[in-house]
Amino acid sequence: MIYLFESGDTLESVAIKFNTTPRNIVVKNNLSSYPEKGDLLSICRENGKLYKVKINDTIQSICKKENISINDFMQKNNINYVYINQLVIVWR
Repeated sequence: MIYLFESGDTLESVAIKFNTTPRNIVVKNNLSSYPEKGDLLSICRENGKLYKVKINDTIQSICKKENISINDFMQKNNINYVYINQLVIVWR
């Protein structure tokens, strides 16, 4: 799906709208700078739910809580670490 980045959009707001993560949008579009109004972004909806990383969360603790593979989680989210308030995809 192609999305036209509009005034007032943020990577997080677009990610939430399409059930994906800001990181996945950046990687999919090979972005080296923040998108501007009028930019076209390729968006892939993800199966699963968005999870906002909380204080003391780690990749291991999220995967254990959601009963998912650490390697799958890292690959699906294109990440090697998590930080507070980061949006990630978890699925079952």
